[in-house]
Amino acid sequence: MVRTDSGELLAATARSKAQNAIVGDRVNCSLVDPDNVCIEQVEPRSSALERLDRRGRSRILASNFDCMIIVSAPAPGIDRLMIDQYLVAAEDAGVNAVVLINKADLLSAAERDDLEMSFACYRNCGYEWILCSAHDAASLAPLHRTVSECACVFVGQSGVGKSSLIQHAVPEQDIAVGALSRAGLGSHTTIAAYWYETPGGGAVIDSPGVREFRVDHLNPHQIAAGFRDIADAAADCRFSNCTHRHEPNCAVKTAVETGALDATRHRNFVAMMTDSERVNSQH
Repeated sequence: MVRTDSGELLAATARSKAQNAIVGDRVNCSLVDPDNVCIEQVEPRSSALERLDRRGRSRILASNFDCMIIVSAPAPGIDRLMIDQYLVAAEDAGVNAVVLINKADLLSAAERDDLEMSFACYRNCGYEWILCSAHDAASLAPLHRTVSECACVFVGQSGVGKSSLIQHAVPEQDIAVGALSRAGLGSHTTIAAYWYETPGGGAVIDSPGVREFRVDHLNPHQIAAGFRDIADAAADCRFSNCTHRHEPNCAVKTAVETGALDATRHRNFVAMMTDSERVNSQH
């Protein structure tokens, strides 16, 4: 579907495979008939979210967004590695990122305190992080403010409640909301990406939930640039090419040992760097 400048929705086909558009693209079209258009050209993208498909090919999921809202939840489970991978993707795309934990109503007071403590590293990196519940309107105020100001893509695991959150942001839209699967991994309630205009002049992109997200297509330099805290600590490393894994006088490892740097962030950094080096060595 293509939305015209006048706001009309028309069915679209592409002139060629090279012109296949994805959600968020700005396109030039020719009119086929009153209800259909043909995409002639896709305009250059200001940002893009990419991932590798099962065949190892890079696939663009969304484009021309200003902010990535990374949604996680106690059910089906908070995946810190996936959060850090999306943050790397946001840094590589040159967009802002928000870390959002949904379904806060499922957390006890002690669990909330633990989460506040463990997620302080993201706030220290300069990322906004929101703890909210789709059932608590007051907790959604920071989210409404963000989506009213810019174009946001919602990403995260299946079953974390992205569609429920977007339903609050664009209440006039009929967005399917599904329940977790019996397996506890979540059901793919959104099977295609959609762009919705928000009342405040912004936009949201509802992307399909995933069970896995990887950034192996990025090179080690891009991975390293995606960790703001590690990049800051690395300035004091003895060696300019320090990998922050086994070198002596590594300021990053020292920061982890003293608690100045989050150990989970460093562990995820090492895992992503190792995967990136393996994939890139094969090309």
